[in-house]
Parts: sequence; C-alpha cells; structure tokens
Amino acid sequence: MEFLFELFLRRLIINGMGLYSRYIFFWLIGNKKKIEFLSGKNKSSLAGNYSQGFYNAVIGIFVFAGLLFLIIFIVAVVTGTPF
Repeated sequence: MEFLFELFLRRLIINGMGLYSRYIFFWLIGNKKKIEFLSGKNKSSLAGNYSQGFYNAVIGIFVFAGLLFLIIFIVAVVTGTPF
C-alpha cells in the first residue's frame, strides 16, 4: 500500500503535474527551459537539484488540488447538487 501511495504521489503529482505544468508555463511565456533542468537532473548544483524538486512538488500539489476542485464543481453543477 505504501508503494502505491509513493508511486501515485511522486510519479503522478510531483513529476507529472508539477514538472509539466512548469514546462508549459515557461513555454507559454517564451522562456524555454529543458525538462532536464526543471526536473533537477542538472548536475551543476546540488542545491539546484533539490530546489527544482521542491518547486515541482508545490506546483504539482496546487495543480492537483485545482483539478480536483474543478471536477467536484462540474459534478455538482451537472447533478444539481447545491454547495
């Protein structure tokens, strides 16, 4: 069970939503960054590796919470359930 939770938390939320949300954001504003840099695989700085992972985790949690709220809101509107 712990393995599944870790897999879900790390792979889907942090690496999936956080990393790619940051990549799309930088792409939209015209500041192209490589996935390797945003994932923290840049070997130039140890502190940079941890900070990129932290940013991915924070952004991933916010994106996950936003999507969850959006899904709940849409289901509530479609079914007519009041908040």
